[in-house]
Amino acid sequence: MASNLFAVSTQGTLITSSTFWSAAAIVVALLVWNLFRAPATLYRAGSVKPYRSSLLPGLGPFQLYSQRNSWLRSVFGDPESWHETPPKQNGVRVNARSHIMTVTNNPAQDGKTFFNDRGLHFNQGYEVMFAGIPEMPSWLAPTPPADDAGLDGFVQNLKQAIGAKRLQTTIPEMMRCTVENLKEYPATDGRLDVHKTIYPLVFQISVLLIGLAEHARDVNTVKALEGPFWSFADNTGFMATHFPLLPWPSTVKKWIGAIKMSTAIRTTLEQRKKDGRRENDHVQEMIDRGASARSIEDFVMGGLFAAIINSTGIASYLLIFLCSRPELRDRVRAEFDTILRKHAEERGDDYDSLTLQQKLDRVPLEVWEGDMPLYTTVFDETMRLLLISLLFRRKVASTSKVTQGETRISNDAIHDREFIGYWLAAAHRNSNIYTNPLKFDPDRFARGEGKGEGEFVPWGAGRHLCLGMRFAKLEIRAVHAAFLLNFPDTVTTDTKGNVYKPDDVPLPDQESEHRRYPTKPVALSYKVNQLRK
Repeated sequence: MASNLFAVSTQGTLITSSTFWSAAAIVVALLVWNLFRAPATLYRAGSVKPYRSSLLPGLGPFQLYSQRNSWLRSVFGDPESWHETPPKQNGVRVNARSHIMTVTNNPAQDGKTFFNDRGLHFNQGYEVMFAGIPEMPSWLAPTPPADDAGLDGFVQNLKQAIGAKRLQTTIPEMMRCTVENLKEYPATDGRLDVHKTIYPLVFQISVLLIGLAEHARDVNTVKALEGPFWSFADNTGFMATHFPLLPWPSTVKKWIGAIKMSTAIRTTLEQRKKDGRRENDHVQEMIDRGASARSIEDFVMGGLFAAIINSTGIASYLLIFLCSRPELRDRVRAEFDTILRKHAEERGDDYDSLTLQQKLDRVPLEVWEGDMPLYTTVFDETMRLLLISLLFRRKVASTSKVTQGETRISNDAIHDREFIGYWLAAAHRNSNIYTNPLKFDPDRFARGEGKGEGEFVPWGAGRHLCLGMRFAKLEIRAVHAAFLLNFPDTVTTDTKGNVYKPDDVPLPDQESEHRRYPTKPVALSYKVNQLRK
C-alpha cells in the first residue's frame, strides 16, 4: 500500500511537469539574486568604503539593527579611544535591503551638512530605515485625505498638543499625576526599579498631553497602554523594518502591540463620542474639527512614540547618575527649592505650609522654563551619555531647486533616494571632543567641551530641531523636582542596597536603545517617603 502511494506521488503531473521545474528554477534564481547580490551602487568608486562582510549581501548586515552600536564599533573603532587610536575609516557605505546608506563618523566634517542640507528629508529617512513603512509604487499609493484632521497633518497637531497654552493649562494635572505616583512608592526603605516607577510616570504624563485623557487617569490605566507600546517599540529590528509584511516573530509582536494600541485608542474614542462626553485634551479639539478616527489614531500613536522613547531614559538615568553624588544631588535639589520658594513668596504663599503638589502646580510655565544652570548641566550630561545611536536622513531631490544641490558626506556624493546615518556616539562619546567620555562630568560644558558643529546634538540641530523639546524638558523637570523634594536622601544602589560609587554607576546597555536596561542591576534607594508620613 505504501509503495502504491509513493508511486502515485511521483507519477503525478505536477512533479513531472517541465513548467513546474522551470517556475521553481526562476523562483530559486530570484531568491538567490535578492539574497546574495547587493546593489551595484554600494561598490561605486569614492572616498567612502563599502561594507563587504554581510552574510547575505543582498540584505546587508542584520547587526545594523540587532547590535547597531557594536557593529558600528567594529567598523570604526571605539570613539572613547579615538584620541589614541584614530577611527579605522572615514564613513561607511552599507546596504539595507537595497537601500544604500552612508554612515558618517565625523561630526566636525559632516554635522553642518547633515543638519542643514535642504535636500535631506527627515520623515522619509525614518519612515524607511526605522519605522518599517513599505514603499509603494506611486500608482498604488493612496491619495492622502484632504484636510482630514482640519490642519496640515501630524506636525501641526503635535505643535498644538504641546504648545504653550496647552502646557500651561495641563501643569496642575501633570503635577497631580506625578505626586500621586510618588505617593504609591514604599513608605520606608524604598528601593526603586526605574523601569517600574519612573518609566510609567513619564509615560502617563506623555499620554496626558498627547493621548486620550481617559488613558491618563491613573497609573494602572496607563500600564494597560504601556505594555502594547513597548511590545511595538522593542521589536523594531531588521525584519520588522525591511520586511514589515512578512510574519516573522518580531514583526508579529510589533504589529500585535500596534493593533492593541490602536484598538484601545479607537474603543475609547468611540465610547467618548457615544456618551456625548467631552474631555480636556487635544484629541477633543481634533474631534471638534471633524478629524477621522484614523487620523486621531495615527497622531496619538506617532506622538507617543516620539515623546516617550528618549524622555523615559533621560528622566530615569539623570536620577541614577545624580543620586550617586550626594553633594551634587543636594545642590540640584536646593536650586529647585530656591526657585519654587521665590515664586511662592512672590505669589504671597507661605512656602513651608504648602503641600508638595501645591509647591509644584502653582508655578507657571515661564518659571519652569526659566534658568536652572546647575540642573541644566546635569541634564545635558545625561543626554550626552545616553544618546549614542543613529539619526537618519534621506536625499530627496524634488522640483524645488534648493533640494537639487550636491550633498557630500565623508567627501562622497550622496545619490538621490539614498540614506545618511549620523552616528551620535561619534559625537557624544568622542574622546577628541570630550575628555574621559564615559565619565559623568557635568562640569565639562563649562570647560568648553561639545561646543563645535555637530558635537552636542541631543535635540537635533539646524532645520530639524526636536518638536517636542519644550514639552520633554517640562515633564522631566517636573518629575525631578518632585522626586528630589520628596526623597532628599536618595542614593544609587544595586538591587541589594549596596551603594554605587560615582564612577561605578552602570551605563545602559548600548544595544538597549529604547528601554535602556542597565548593564548591571541598579536602583534608587531612600529611607522615607515623605508623602506617606
